[in-house]
Amino acid sequence: MSAPIDAARILRRLGACEEAIQWLQRRSRSVAPEQRKASLAWTECERGDWMAWLLAEGDLVPVPGAESVCGCEMSCCGGPFKVRADCIRAAYPWPVVREALLKRLRERGLL
Repeated sequence: MSAPIDAARILRRLGACEEAIQWLQRRSRSVAPEQRKASLAWTECERGDWMAWLLAEGDLVPVPGAESVCGCEMSCCGGPFKVRADCIRAAYPWPVVREALLKRLRERGLL
């Protein structure tokens, strides 16, 4: 069993937007302690743009802005994201995302 991770701390270290961090913190305060898991936040997130950004930061989406996930087009670098959160979850389950993000943090010396 892997150790729990502080998702808000990881988001900060990766440079996530304040709105995403605040959503995660509000969510954490509004649920029971056993529900304060990054995996559950990943399951509940409805912002495909945040999820796509996180995938790019974890190097799971090799070329941000040119990839498609489950047929949903993704555009970044100032453009709108047209990717659905449920499509991202289907293509990238939390355990895969978690390991990629932890690897990225280690590589950057942030963990």
